[in-house]
Amino acid sequence: PMIIMHMRGNPKTMQTMTNYSEEEGGVVVSVANKLKKRSQAAEEAGIPRWMQILDPGIGFAKDLDGNLTLMREAEELRQLCLEIPFLYGPSRK
Repeated sequence: PMIIMHMRGNPKTMQTMTNYSEEEGGVVVSVANKLKKRSQAAEEAGIPRWMQILDPGIGFAKDLDGNLTLMREAEELRQLCLEIPFLYGPSRK
């Protein structure tokens, strides 16, 4: 399988990119939209959806509220991402 993780910026800049505006739909919709785009790109590159696992990137360009929202709204996120399996990999960053 291939894991597709959401992240903004790079390790040096990601913690300055934690704002997810309401125009973007908030953190859940924004992360879902980015993951769906990456999933589609993977599919176009020959990686079928059944081989993909999505990771919302807990701690990567998200503040505490964003991380907790993504975990609380896991079912909505999964539905927005077309039921592709999810992996949550929190760590002690």
